Amino acid sequence: MKSSWAFVPGQSKKYLQKTLEYFDVNRVETMTVSVFKELYESVGMDRLYGVRALVPSASFFHYRNNADIYQKAINGSISDATHFICENMIENDEKSLICNGEAMLYKDEFNTYAWAGFVCYERGLSCRLAAVHPSAKYIRNRFNVPKPIFNLVWSKKLLDYVVEFSIYEVPVGIKKSNTLIWEIRKY
Repeated sequence: MKSSWAFVPGQSKKYLQKTLEYFDVNRVETMTVSVFKELYESVGMDRLYGVRALVPSASFFHYRNNADIYQKAINGSISDATHFICENMIENDEKSLICNGEAMLYKDEFNTYAWAGFVCYERGLSCRLAAVHPSAKYIRNRFNVPKPIFNLVWSKKLLDYVVEFSIYEVPVGIKKSNTLIWEIRKY
């Protein structure tokens, strides 16, 4: 697969979701507010979901119970135009998270492959919080990059892309894999 998809800084989370779909990686389940509302009304929802604003790209997850999300959809305080619904990973983050972080493979000034990024091994932290307090950093050292991330970046030819990831003890996401990709972006 060619890496012709490029992230444009300032784009929405909807755009970033399309990037994940393009590269066909394991990711959290997402849906529009209207689809969530229909499912909640027809079959109920046994898993927890969160609300995320479409813009800005660095918006926070708002963890809520499903009834609260449904009420916000009914009264119009969230809509397809402003928000989307995503699978809530907070329970997995607290119980089965191995690590999360960001990794980027690039060519350095000597035209050799190098790595930049961070990895955090503290349970219960989101990738955003882990970026502030990573428990390990790696620069130009492929041996510190978690093997599933190394394999993904190499196989998908993601040179110069930042891959934001989490690795769990249990299968998660739409493909039920232990590695979950949150974002693939290019600056």
